[in-house]
Amino acid sequence: MYTFPPLFPLADDRLRRFRGELMDEPIFRIEKKKYIEETTVISLRIPKDMLRELDALAKETGHSRNEILQMGLEFALGHMVSK
Repeated sequence: MYTFPPLFPLADDRLRRFRGELMDEPIFRIEKKKYIEETTVISLRIPKDMLRELDALAKETGHSRNEILQMGLEFALGHMVSK
C-alpha cells in the first residue's frame, strides 16, 4: 500500500514534539494561562507556507490559530536570552 508523504513535514514534527514523541528537543507543554489581562489586537506578517503549517497544527490539536500563536509566544518569551 502506498503511503503519501506528509503534506506539512515541519507541522508533523511539531505535532510529534507537542505529544512528547521527540524528546531530544524542548517540549512545548500547554499549562494554565500565565497572562490574565485584557487582550489587544496586533498585526503580524508571516510567510504563507508558515501560515499553512500553523493552520495544520491548529487543526491537528483542536486549538485556534490565535491560541497556538499565544502559546508559542509565551514559550518563546520564557526561553529567550538577550545578549
